[in-house]
Amino acid sequence: MRKPGLALRYWRSLPLSRLSLALAGVFFIFAAVGFIMASWQVDAPRPWAGVIAQAAFSGVTAVLFLLGAIRSVWFLPVAVAFDIIGLKAMSAVWNSAYAGGPMGVEDLVVMKRRLQVQGVCAIASIAAGWAMIARFMRREGTGQIRLRTEVDLAHDIHVSLVPPLAFTGASCEVRGLSLPSTEVGGDLADGYEDEGRLVACVADVAGHGVPAGALMAMIKSGVRLGLPARSGLESLLGHLNRILVELRRPDRFVTLACMRFDGSGTAEYALAGHLPILRIAQDPAADEMLGRDPLALVLAMLLDQHVSRGTEGRASQGRR
Repeated sequence: MRKPGLALRYWRSLPLSRLSLALAGVFFIFAAVGFIMASWQVDAPRPWAGVIAQAAFSGVTAVLFLLGAIRSVWFLPVAVAFDIIGLKAMSAVWNSAYAGGPMGVEDLVVMKRRLQVQGVCAIASIAAGWAMIARFMRREGTGQIRLRTEVDLAHDIHVSLVPPLAFTGASCEVRGLSLPSTEVGGDLADGYEDEGRLVACVADVAGHGVPAGALMAMIKSGVRLGLPARSGLESLLGHLNRILVELRRPDRFVTLACMRFDGSGTAEYALAGHLPILRIAQDPAADEMLGRDPLALVLAMLLDQHVSRGTEGRASQGRR
């Protein structure tokens, strides 16, 4: 099934309390069509109750078609059925109630005044509808501008939290770049030096948007603050896992791969639900995957869980 576009998702996300103003505006604008159509029937003038009923019929039909376009396609057959049945019913009632006959001078004067009043009603209906739509646009526009400002601020924070990586430390060259699919994402690529050791990690937070970006920022802070120079990576992942479990958000999982180099050709690594680390050696036959452990679950799955860890002593033979 094709995913609805951004504009359609916006209209479908609006509660009826906020959408009602726009629907009322459409109703009054198209109600003017009913007043105009009633003015065409000079030879068979309808009573004022019939004119108002025709204006209301035109407005309701327009609202049903609009709901079918922006909320659910099930409104479209309802709109078509309402249009067909309503037209036939009104025609039957008015044709049976109208008694034909020649119009005199007094009838023409009354008809002229009637047409003037119907024209004023049509103009007033259009003006009222446009005023409601303008108010709806102003209210929603203010909200969207505020939301856009907040998202832009979150994007700027995301860029500052996940800058491009390009530096050398502990006899290793580190390069990394994270490009979110939206303004804010949950992907992390980080690297830093700590007491002569280089730490590099890659994390992926479930979901996207501001919530995933906020959790990604917490993961980055947790790695940098929760990893003393002499502690192991396994204890770091356990510490992060406990923090995430305590958040009690069942939809927020994190995969993490972390490596630490000491400059001596030895690298320590640990993974939690992440893809294995690809080690590319100078000899293609020596290429290997590190951390291929199906029992290493993503973080925040269980309070006490297994992580994939190890030490690679041939770091000088290749690059990671």
